[in-house]
Amino acid sequence: MKEAGEFLESERVSEPYREARLLMGHSVSRDSAFLRAHPEYVPSELEYRTFREVIQRRGKHEPFQHIVGFQEFYGLRFEVGPDVLIPRPETELLVEESLKLLEAHKKPHILEIGTGSGCIAISILKNNPDATADATDISGPSVKIAQVNSESLEVSSRLNLFESDLYQAVPAGRRYDLIVTNPPYVPARHLEGLQPEVRDFEPRHALTDGAEGLDISRALIAEAPEFLRSSGYFLIEYGLGQLEKIVEMFDPDIWSSVETKSDLQSIPRIAVSRLRN
Repeated sequence: MKEAGEFLESERVSEPYREARLLMGHSVSRDSAFLRAHPEYVPSELEYRTFREVIQRRGKHEPFQHIVGFQEFYGLRFEVGPDVLIPRPETELLVEESLKLLEAHKKPHILEIGTGSGCIAISILKNNPDATADATDISGPSVKIAQVNSESLEVSSRLNLFESDLYQAVPAGRRYDLIVTNPPYVPARHLEGLQPEVRDFEPRHALTDGAEGLDISRALIAEAPEFLRSSGYFLIEYGLGQLEKIVEMFDPDIWSSVETKSDLQSIPRIAVSRLRN
């Protein structure tokens, strides 16, 4: 593990020694507590070979989550891979605020656009047993991963998944108490400056719209009233420096005032608005 940590450090991997320890645990199918308690443990030939392989992969900046196959989000474990955006801690704010807004509804029905791994919709359903949800994604492989996660986390009976470009496949006439989305918002010109783990391994369509990072958000906000019930809520995540432009997308004749929420680093992260009656 010391040798692996030194290698990862030389390859400019963040937290190299911590990741070496975690990848050793993954390779021998044990947790960190076991490794600390049993320093005498000798990996088998297969375990040792597996460890060297995953360390080499991590040294090439393949995301840790892709190597181990999962990511923790809102206290739940989600399967992830190259076809979906890896859930970020800051996106948990969308779940937290959605749950607060849904407290007043007896049997809320929600819609998530761009579900990816399904982490947002599934986390809401796990924490509100009376809620039901529809969720869409433009990527068929993403929809399959979201389905796997919904089944493993036991909410598949309350979640309908659609392969869809934004609202395109949402059943006609269906209305929701809340729409939530974490759309692609990275400006195309910023892609090269991203960490290699993100730039080279995560799905490009989940990162950017190929322009300024605002086109998809604009379309989502403009079409949302057609799918919301009276006084329904709309929540959207956005990027650094996009606050003012996002707020301007909400027509005050259609939406009530826009409330913004910041993440744990005090960075404005999501916008919340309510459809006028």
